[in-house]
Amino acid sequence: MKTVAVVLLALAAYAMPAWGVVAVDFDDLPEGTALPVGYAGLGWGASWAAYGQGGFYGLSSPPMGVSAQTGGDAWIDFSAVGPVMFEGAYVAGDPDYGPVSFTGYLGGMVAGTSSGLALTWETIFRSADLAGPVDRVVVQGPPGRFVLDDLTYSLPDGPPAPAPGAILLAGLGAGLVASMHRRGMR
Repeated sequence: MKTVAVVLLALAAYAMPAWGVVAVDFDDLPEGTALPVGYAGLGWGASWAAYGQGGFYGLSSPPMGVSAQTGGDAWIDFSAVGPVMFEGAYVAGDPDYGPVSFTGYLGGMVAGTSSGLALTWETIFRSADLAGPVDRVVVQGPPGRFVLDDLTYSLPDGPPAPAPGAILLAGLGAGLVASMHRRGMR
């Protein structure tokens, strides 16, 4: 009986939803195609297209990233998932064509802008450095001259994920209570 209770608690803990950091890796997209409406549960400006590892720029998690092909329409809309903390993305690009920066919006108002991040041929995680939650991010950079991969954000209002130690302690506690109850019945 005690073993069954511990196994059930362990299975319940394993099945709990994971909240927290989300990374969009784009690996399931065909190269050169526009991002589909609602891809990864987000809204995407028409400028974004899948970019494969066969190109000039490296990717943090091949085979796909995204590149903004035209200027002015390189935005990401998070409103379907709620305000998020936009962490940043892995970025690579042609250093001769200028920096990349992120501007975050919340309810149509500017929530913050990152400093211009110099492009390098090497793929490097670029922190957005936005102070608070956003529902839209506009990426400014030279069209067709940079690629993003592993776009990362977190859900600030989601329920906290229990620590593995807390799950273990809850299981041990439940097992102890069951054992004490069983001994009391003898």
